[in-house]
Amino acid sequence: ITPDKDRSFVFCADTASWFLTADDFTACPFSAPCIFYIESYLLQMRGGEQGSNLLEYVLQQAQQNPQSITALNINDIDLVHQFKDRLHKHLNQTGIIFGNRQEYAALFGAAYGSTEFWDHAKTLSRKHKTIFVMTGGQDEIHIIEHGEVAHIDVPQIPSAKIVDTIGAGDHFAAAFLLNHAQGRPVKECCEAGISAAQHILLQAGPRLKRE
Repeated sequence: ITPDKDRSFVFCADTASWFLTADDFTACPFSAPCIFYIESYLLQMRGGEQGSNLLEYVLQQAQQNPQSITALNINDIDLVHQFKDRLHKHLNQTGIIFGNRQEYAALFGAAYGSTEFWDHAKTLSRKHKTIFVMTGGQDEIHIIEHGEVAHIDVPQIPSAKIVDTIGAGDHFAAAFLLNHAQGRPVKECCEAGISAAQHILLQAGPRLKRE
């Protein structure tokens, strides 16, 4: 862990697709109620020699089950620049999208906080019936749903207490989706996500310790 509590890494995003193809998903219970949590890195995974895009395949299967919850994590601003048109194409197939302000600015093609930015967010959420969850580190979180914007305050943690940031975003999404699946309001889902993310910030490593 570096002194600034941040992380850096280099990896090959499509490595899994050398071994993983659409056929490997045949055993998934697509007919049962499921939460499909998808990362945009799947856009770089071609599914081996078949050449089928794994993200598109999973979204297509999820659409066959109206009881499923489909969530997409944007993951990285470079992915938005590389696959912006595809991400827009999948908005109407995705119920919830997680991303930070910079990623959403790239997706909407407008500076964060500008009138154009919020107009795009409201219009797209209304058109596609998608919930946009927009994180900002320790700054407030924005929720755009049905064309309306809500702001959720984030309790502040002194930087001296933060041990490691790895896994915070994943835990936020997991707690959010768990509460969403249980039918709780989006504000409560967001607050649960914040609580889970802040727990992981206080320890080394991405797995919550049993208490």
